[in-house]
Amino acid sequence: MRRLGIVLCVGALACAKGGDGPDAGGGRLDAGRRDTGGRDAARQDAGRDAGRDAAPACVDDEVGDTCAEAVDLGTVEVGGMVSTVGKLPMLTDSDWYSVRFPPADMPGAPGGGTPSVVLEGDSTMAFRVELDCGSMAGCGEGAPRDLTSYTFTDDPPIGTDPVEPGEEPNDYSTRDVPWPTVLHIRVARRGGPVDCSDYTLTITR
Repeated sequence: MRRLGIVLCVGALACAKGGDGPDAGGGRLDAGRRDTGGRDAARQDAGRDAGRDAAPACVDDEVGDTCAEAVDLGTVEVGGMVSTVGKLPMLTDSDWYSVRFPPADMPGAPGGGTPSVVLEGDSTMAFRVELDCGSMAGCGEGAPRDLTSYTFTDDPPIGTDPVEPGEEPNDYSTRDVPWPTVLHIRVARRGGPVDCSDYTLTITR
């Protein structure tokens, strides 16, 4: 009987989009024109500038912005857990992490445990997973991006496949996708608004 690797990828709810109002991203209205409105026009311009230039009053964390600069969260053994907290104070910010799940390769339970990644944050935050920098991890529901949770499971299929010569019942022989020995995780925003709220990334096995 064969056991297969099954990856479950769960996406988050649709995120709120950033403002696209008539003044978003534009310069001052009629800048350089002499306006008889005087003080009123100046107040309107100042208000628009303040809204455009306002930024969260917090400092970005020091998590790497590229896969090559990923923060190493270490090795997670069967039954283990690691957690980290970060911020995404800019729309273009991204935080990269790497984590290792060495296969146990024990009789009847190769792989070992159930690697799982869960993100808790506001509705604009999501993550994607890669096996190598630039190589997306496999997923039964497509490319694993814009996720709030990711789980890799080795379990026996439902059925009555005969046991091949030399195999033991429920012995692992194939996987749908490779065991995730190393995962690279990118946490980012899919849209605005941007604030200073924390996110928590929890990895278990």
